[in-house]
Amino acid sequence: MLCALSAVLLVATIHVDALTAYLATTPGGLDAVTAIALGSGANVPLVLAIQALRIFVVILTGPPIAKLIARVA
Repeated sequence: MLCALSAVLLVATIHVDALTAYLATTPGGLDAVTAIALGSGANVPLVLAIQALRIFVVILTGPPIAKLIARVA
């Protein structure tokens, strides 16, 4: 649900097509998203940039969130 809302926000703010926005915000492997973007004619540099940003955010925020959950549980 959050991915779909992010895609809608991308379409509204930077005026990209819906497929590019969806591929940029969809969870999953970077290799699969890249292959689909190349085959579908989406804006590949934008998709890769946002996917790379997503990966870095997950790597940076994952351990602190896991520690918080472990403390609470």
